[in-house]
Amino acid sequence: MRKAVTGGLLTPTSLIVHPHEVAIEDVPRGDGIVFFVRDPLARFASGFFSRKRRGAPAHKKQWSESERVAFERFETPDQLAVSLSSENTDTKNAAEEAMNAIEHVRSSYWDWFVNEQVFEQRIADVVFIGQQESLESDFEYLKRMLSWPGGTKLPADPGLSHKGVVGEDRTLSDQARRNLERWYTRDYRFLEICSLWRSSVLALPFRVLYETRAMGRDAFG
Repeated sequence: MRKAVTGGLLTPTSLIVHPHEVAIEDVPRGDGIVFFVRDPLARFASGFFSRKRRGAPAHKKQWSESERVAFERFETPDQLAVSLSSENTDTKNAAEEAMNAIEHVRSSYWDWFVNEQVFEQRIADVVFIGQQESLESDFEYLKRMLSWPGGTKLPADPGLSHKGVVGEDRTLSDQARRNLERWYTRDYRFLEICSLWRSSVLALPFRVLYETRAMGRDAFG
């Protein structure tokens, strides 16, 4: 998504692509907000391998000392996630430390959106919430909404799109999934709010959507 805007495929005239550290409170009130979300389990597995590769091929960022310790102990996302419920105290503690150490794995949506009250106070500024799981169709919707050129496309180069490497085992066992669903409980609550926005707003015709936003109504009624 970022590369479609900043990679020479589109000249951004009305869209500012912020770096990851910018939170919703850094965005002036009244500015439209666009963001995409991803299921926390998929994000966990992707983030685990991204940092295990030190961000390659798109980026290059060395491990922190705590990340080095984590990756020396846990080879796969499943091994780390299963260890969160280990009966061995040392293993369980090491897993929790790793979850809090690995960049992308330790992050929460609330790092950017603070809490439910702050997010709901800014919901009228939300222009679009996309989903990684429906990235292509959501991107086409966004293009139409923002009147982008029809030829604007998402990058196909795996390096630019930061796709995973062939051979990475992202399989998560049932126990791993249960542990992660507990770990990311607050993030799933965030996705519930986003899902409500999508079901309330994306079903509206464009004309009604813009009239609603112009009147300052929020997405919840």
